[in-house]
Amino acid sequence: MGEINTSRKDLRSKNQKTKRTRSIIRTIIIIGLTAVFARITGIFGTSLAYLGDFLSQGLSYIHIGKGWPKSGDYTDMLQAEKMGSALCVLDKDNLTLYSPTGGEIQIYSHSMQNPIISASGSRAVLYDLNSTSLKVLNASTVVFSRELSNSIVHADICKSNKVAVTTKSSGYSGEVTVYSYSMEPKMTWYCASGYPIYSKLSDNGNYLASLAVSTEGGFLKNSIYIIDVKNGKEMYKIDCDDYPLDILFTSSSEFLVIYPDKLTRYSVESGGEISSYGFDSGYLKTYTEKNGYIALSYGSTVFFDSSKVVLLTDGLEEKFSADVDDNVSSLSLSQSRLFALGSENLYEFNYDGLLTNTENVSAFSKMLVNYNGTKLITSVEIENIKKAKNK
Repeated sequence: MGEINTSRKDLRSKNQKTKRTRSIIRTIIIIGLTAVFARITGIFGTSLAYLGDFLSQGLSYIHIGKGWPKSGDYTDMLQAEKMGSALCVLDKDNLTLYSPTGGEIQIYSHSMQNPIISASGSRAVLYDLNSTSLKVLNASTVVFSRELSNSIVHADICKSNKVAVTTKSSGYSGEVTVYSYSMEPKMTWYCASGYPIYSKLSDNGNYLASLAVSTEGGFLKNSIYIIDVKNGKEMYKIDCDDYPLDILFTSSSEFLVIYPDKLTRYSVESGGEISSYGFDSGYLKTYTEKNGYIALSYGSTVFFDSSKVVLLTDGLEEKFSADVDDNVSSLSLSQSRLFALGSENLYEFNYDGLLTNTENVSAFSKMLVNYNGTKLITSVEIENIKKAKNK
């Protein structure tokens, strides 16, 4: 009797395994067919676009590679950005997407003179600076392709995959058009005073911040305009004493302005200053932000001079600052570590400011990128940086 029960249990277990295997095979087939359909059509309807983006992220895991390091020719690399489960590496000829295990998902030959990318969680916008070509991609295909009427000055894609495109204008100093998830124009803001340099969207796409420069009395004037995208109305402007290097929406109610010598938080609703963090000497060299933290390095503009490395909360409260006798040009926050790439060494700090590791790097090192941990890109490979043990 015991043998019969055991046999039945084995049979039931075998059937369940068979069902799971068939289910996995069906899922892979569906993903594959959807990917093929995406490649053939090139354009999704809105509902299919959501499905396509979701499946393209899952599809990236199927591209099995040999892991990291990944050897290649990265001499002409321009940018590297995380796009969900895919790593986007842009050079002067191609945009290459890698899977988490280092497999090549796709290589897109862009034929652009001055290519630039901006990435979100599931899409990237690729555009040709000072030209009219713009493309939106997910991990498996080009979802949308546009030829605009005016030359592109800047493009940004937010977490909700809405796109803001800053262009020249035939009747104004410049204009910014915000596109929906399906790349339909939602609103256009025309800049009547000043020349718009770049524009950034909040995560939900409801607010737009645009930097415009103008001359007044022979002096350069920098102004940040905040626009309500839903209502298509300009809310207010902030006149800046110095040139804003970047604008980041840290929440639905606050945005951060990165200046050469300070960081300042503002209220989205009123434009009022909330708090600021200034540098005691030198100028900003590089910065990065992740999960409520902001890392930055600043110092002299002399290339081989030392740097100050700082970790802040998104409320601009200092966690630690450390002096590094090196020119820190790239930063990454991952695994409760701050990695700082200098011209000679890679420095690893924990969030308490303890230097846990220092390693010599190749003279061909290019940058750090946060992708499933921190990765170092050199001219010849992409390698995984492992967290050192606490000292």
